Amino acid sequence: MRAAIALAVAILLTGCSAATPSSSPTENPNRAACSDASAVSRDLAARIVKGSNSSNASEFKSTMESMRGRFDEAGLEGSGDVKVRIESLVANLPDQMFLLFVDHSQYFQDLASINRACKADGVSVQFYTWG
Repeated sequence: MRAAIALAVAILLTGCSAATPSSSPTENPNRAACSDASAVSRDLAARIVKGSNSSNASEFKSTMESMRGRFDEAGLEGSGDVKVRIESLVANLPDQMFLLFVDHSQYFQDLASINRACKADGVSVQFYTWG
């Protein structure tokens, strides 16, 4: 009888020590992609509206060109529609980023498309435009 009780206790204790899944919800994989793309849109809008922090034109162009890489990095973090739409924005960017100052309609459309995908995935962020 004692052996049966000891066996029952051992079985119960074994069940208590079993790993249980985390009770915290899984992080949305597109949260970072949407947030990062939003931050790049903010920084790009600031550069377009305020201009350069430097009187050096090549430094301004370099800063503007770095925005393309930052959008690309955001796209690499994403998945599904968010990833596809960020990749589309990157593909549609002009060869010289500063040209967005005068021709930004496609860029604004691409931002709106990314925003819709982020919202559909439960991520609410703000994308920045100008004009």
